Amino acid sequence: YLLEQGAEVNHIDELGWTPLHWAAFAGKLDTCRILIKAGADYKIENKAQQTPFDFEQALQLRGPQYIENDPNGITSKQALEQHYCAIEQCKADIGDYFALMILKKQLGKIKNPVSGEERPLLTQQDIFEIHASSFAQIFKTIRFGTESAHAQCCPIQLNWMLKHGAVVQPIQTEGKTQLGYKLVFDQYEEALRQLVQELLIIKIKGDSQRAKQLQDEYGSTLPDYSQGLMSFLNHVPTDLDVKFI
Repeated sequence: YLLEQGAEVNHIDELGWTPLHWAAFAGKLDTCRILIKAGADYKIENKAQQTPFDFEQALQLRGPQYIENDPNGITSKQALEQHYCAIEQCKADIGDYFALMILKKQLGKIKNPVSGEERPLLTQQDIFEIHASSFAQIFKTIRFGTESAHAQCCPIQLNWMLKHGAVVQPIQTEGKTQLGYKLVFDQYEEALRQLVQELLIIKIKGDSQRAKQLQDEYGSTLPDYSQGLMSFLNHVPTDLDVKFI
């Protein structure tokens, strides 16, 4: 739809990422095919000299493969370096908890592919401890693409943005659309924060099924918002002390 409305298929954002980078990073192969068919250049490198193909390779590492070498020759450490943005942007979407605990002991730190800065590798238990006094703060680190074509990686998120007045073309002065920080961070993040907080309370009380079906004011459930958040919810122990809520 966005491409039909004239969205630039090879638009480069402030990180040097194109829509194809974002789609490959999210593992949305169908979206990748659509973008490539529309003329997306899979050879464009971002500021970390990564092409969309690099992300696609890294995303092949799942589950037990986190602690083994990928058939394509990518090691778990290299995959984590490429996954750093996902860990930093959405601390809920950090893959298999136990595999990451093992990797944390092995590596300790991982390298941000954008800034080159080394930071500690966080596990979900780390996040629980860091944010014990205000659990909802976890989700203040969630980031969303500021260009409408990038949001194709999550159709539900895209539909929400379009319903709230998002436009397709970038604004020339800043290179951003109305899918920018004000819309996403002020409105969407607040609705998500409230939903997640209530969800976690229900989950900790042991009613997982009700938690998964809980809807926000727009009729969206947690799985609608993010598979990463759904994965996070599935990993939340039901015997946690509720005093930090």
